[in-house]
Amino acid sequence: LTVQLNRDLGKECIHQGHFMLGEEDQKASIGATYAWEGFEDGPSPKAKEELIQHIDKVWSEEYKVIDHYAGTRPATKDRRPIIGPHPVKDNVWVFNGMGSRAVLMVPYLAQNMAEHLLYGVPLIKDCDPARFKG
Repeated sequence: LTVQLNRDLGKECIHQGHFMLGEEDQKASIGATYAWEGFEDGPSPKAKEELIQHIDKVWSEEYKVIDHYAGTRPATKDRRPIIGPHPVKDNVWVFNGMGSRAVLMVPYLAQNMAEHLLYGVPLIKDCDPARFKG
């Protein structure tokens, strides 16, 4: 969900089972739900209600739901992200597979990848795409 708040949350992330992540213009993203079967073509009313109940627990101020969307959460078989050069395709880099912890992991992993590209800092070995090669 995207909600309109009555004040700016800044870059704060409230994470208590679901996340509430501050965005620009007094907005916040709320997510996410887990569904292992019974996927629908688009957002489900049940998921929306679950997220609204979460907001009501962690946010005591007024808000307005302004968008509701659905997506898939890319995850890997070994539950570790994939970050680094593609093992076969030249000039292709991968930054994916964070699964349900993306909102928590991406800042750290993005910093690691940026420092690697800019300064040659080693990438996190456990995230090497080559682990799937062969």
